[in-house]
Amino acid sequence: MTERPYILLPVAGFTDKKLSRITAGTGKRISAASRNLFPSIVGVNEIELVDTIGPPSSGGPRIVSMSIDTAQGLRREATEFRLCPIRRYRPALRPLVSPKSRGLFDSVSDSVTVEVKVVDEDGTPIENATLAILTDSASMVGFRRKTRATGQVRLKFPGTSAHAERLYVYPPIGYYGRYETNVGFSVANEIVLSRIDPTAYPSALVDCGGSRSKAKGKGVTVGILDTGVDLSHHALKVSGGYNATKDGKAETDFGDIGDHGTHVAGIIAANGEDGMTGVAPQVTLRSYRVFSFPANGSRRMFADTVSIMRAIYKAIDDGCDILNLSLGGGAADFALNDAIGYASEKGCLCVIAGGNDSRGPVSYPAWYKRSIAVSAYGREGTFPPDSIEASEIADPRGHNGLFFAKFSNVGFEIDIIGPGVGVVSCAPGGGYQAMSGTSMACPAVTGVAACILSDDKSLRDSARDRSRTLALIRRLREQAIDVGLLGQFQGVGAARVP
Repeated sequence: MTERPYILLPVAGFTDKKLSRITAGTGKRISAASRNLFPSIVGVNEIELVDTIGPPSSGGPRIVSMSIDTAQGLRREATEFRLCPIRRYRPALRPLVSPKSRGLFDSVSDSVTVEVKVVDEDGTPIENATLAILTDSASMVGFRRKTRATGQVRLKFPGTSAHAERLYVYPPIGYYGRYETNVGFSVANEIVLSRIDPTAYPSALVDCGGSRSKAKGKGVTVGILDTGVDLSHHALKVSGGYNATKDGKAETDFGDIGDHGTHVAGIIAANGEDGMTGVAPQVTLRSYRVFSFPANGSRRMFADTVSIMRAIYKAIDDGCDILNLSLGGGAADFALNDAIGYASEKGCLCVIAGGNDSRGPVSYPAWYKRSIAVSAYGREGTFPPDSIEASEIADPRGHNGLFFAKFSNVGFEIDIIGPGVGVVSCAPGGGYQAMSGTSMACPAVTGVAACILSDDKSLRDSARDRSRTLALIRRLREQAIDVGLLGQFQGVGAARVP
C-alpha cells in the first residue's frame, strides 16, 4: 500500500519530550519502544521515521511515513499526538495575467499575423520578455508569447485586425515592463522597455523609512525564509543561513535558486551603494532557503510545511529576532501555525505576506495570529506611468496618490500594510529589478519592525519570550499611520520607522 509523509506533533503545541521517545528501529521503522506510545491499531508496526525537526532529544515534531489506513487509525485513536498533512507554498508575488486561448480561432476563418520586437532604450533586443495579449479582457481570452534572442515574437490574431484590449509585457531582470490598453498592431511593431535605475523614481520604501538612514537596524538579526539570497550581491551582506529543504544539496547551500529571496533581502537590508537603500540596512541578515524544485524536473519551485518548520526552528536557534515569510497559499496548516506560535514564545516575530488573490481572503499562514499579516499598497509616481505596475492601480484610493494594490488580499486578519507595487530591489548577479506582491510589502514591514527593535535597547535586551514578541507587535502597530483605507485593507495602517 502507498505510504505518505505526515507531521507528528504533540496534542498541543510544537514540542514535547514524549516525541523524543519516538526513535528509529530496523529499516527506519519506528522502534518497538516507540510503538508502545501509540494505540494498538493495525499497521502501526509499519510507521517509518523519516526526519526530526531539531535534535532528536529536543522533543521536536517527527516526520513519519505510513499508509493512509494507518494514518486514519492514528487520527481516530491517538490521544497523545496529532497527525498533520504537509502543505505546499509559493512565493507571494503578484500573479501574471493568464489568457485563455482555447477556442480563440474556432469561430473565425481569418487571422492576422504580426511581428513585435522588444528592445531597450538603446535598441538592444530583449530576450525572454513575456507578452500577454487579451483580445477580450472581460472573459480573459487571448494568448501569451515569449521573445526570442532577437527580441522578436510573432503574434497571430483571430479575425481581420490585430487588436488587443490589453497588452502586458513582463520583462526579464533589469527592466520595467509595459502595460497598454486598446493597442492596434501594424505589420511590424517595436516596444521599448526602460532599464531599471534605482535612483530614477522615488523609492516606494521612502514611505516607511527606507533611504532615510543607513544606520537603521543595528543589533537586530533578521531571517529570510525564501528562495535563498544571492551571496555575491555587492549591496547585500549575508551573515549565514541554512538550506532547510533536504533537496540533496548541502545545508550550507542557502544562495538564491531564483530571484525572489534576493529581492526580499534588498528591501530589508540593501546598503545603498547604488542609490537603493533598504529599510534597515544595518541588520544582521540570514538566509534560510525553504524553496526547492520538484523532483519531476518542473521549474515551478515550492516550499512545504516541513522545510518552513525546519527553518523556523534553526533560525530561533541562531538567535533571529524577526523572520520574514513572503510566501503563502494552500489550505489550513495547523502544524505551521504551531511553528509560528513556537517562534512567538521564543521572542521571535514572524512577518507574513497576506497573499495575492485579487481581494481574496488572507492566505495561510498569514491568516493565523501570533504573527503580523501584511497587505500591499502602491503609490503613483514611484514607477513609470506606462509600466506593468500601472495595471495594478485600482480603488480604493488612500491619501497622497496611494492606492490599494489590485492583487492584494483583504480581510479582518490584516494587521498592517506596506509598499508592494513596483518596488525596486536587488536581483541576482548584482543588478536590480522591480517586483510587485505582498511578498514586497512583507519585508518592508519586517524592516520597520527591525528598526523599532534596534532603537529600543530595553526591548532588544529583554528575555526572549512571548512578552517580547507582543511588545514588538504593539510598538509596530502604534507607529503605523492611517493612510485613508478601511481596516480590512490596511489593518491599523502603514508601517513607519519611528
